Amino acid sequence: MSCMQDINQNIQDNLANFHMAGIIPVSGSDIEANPVPWHRCLSQIGENLLAVERSVLECNFAGCESIWIICNEDIQPLIKYRVGDYVVCFESMARSKYVPYPQTKIEQIPIFYVPIPSYSRTKRDNIAWSILHGANEAFMVSAKISKWLVPNKYFVSFPYGIYDPRIAAKGKKLYFSEQNVFISHQNRTVAHNLYTGFTFRPSEFKIIRRKIKEECTGMSLIRSVEDRWSSRYYSLDKFYNCGNIENIQFIEVDCYQSCEDWLSYKKYLQSEMLDSITKYNLQKLNGF
Repeated sequence: MSCMQDINQNIQDNLANFHMAGIIPVSGSDIEANPVPWHRCLSQIGENLLAVERSVLECNFAGCESIWIICNEDIQPLIKYRVGDYVVCFESMARSKYVPYPQTKIEQIPIFYVPIPSYSRTKRDNIAWSILHGANEAFMVSAKISKWLVPNKYFVSFPYGIYDPRIAAKGKKLYFSEQNVFISHQNRTVAHNLYTGFTFRPSEFKIIRRKIKEECTGMSLIRSVEDRWSSRYYSLDKFYNCGNIENIQFIEVDCYQSCEDWLSYKKYLQSEMLDSITKYNLQKLNGF
């Protein structure tokens, strides 16, 4: 993974030019290990909603100005066929009701598709590393366009955890501050390996990456092949715990269900959540 460029911290903290990038980690050897007839991010969780589409809606509710989906070439065409290149911004839709020509005020949130580099696969290709790679790509691409587009914060939404995406809107005031937000269920968060949304800042990106690189074995030739690149087997709590991310505020969600495997997905289909999630339709929103 290439190093993030150093950008003046005053620019990153400038709330007048605040940019929060949404990160949706799809690919990762740990989540793709079990063979199933379809990719889990394409699990249908509503009548007109896929799991990855729920994550796009969550980033939209959170107020992200760009969305970065981390997926490899084998699954990218299918995701892009459903999700597209942009999503209509909820905030702009709400503001457009009070102007003479509403259609001119509707904004679009661009969606970018980022594959895991070939040299990182089988080495740093779990879902936790996918998040860092997505944040790094969002930073590097934005910085090449303009230093004022550099993300101030990253919002991570997992397509493998199901809950009402509208809950992300409750943290809007916290997102545009130095505080981070962890969405929790029964006092458990991503720090307990739940697939619930959370935020982190560029400065914390560097802390997480440095700590993981110091703890993992890397490409040490004195070790056996099985013991190399140990960080590939690190779980989410190893990367994104309360020690690596500071100033955390929690937003509790009442209903949560994982869809990372068949048993949990079947449990979701039998739950009452199915009726509440079915009301969302990304295709209808983009066709507005």
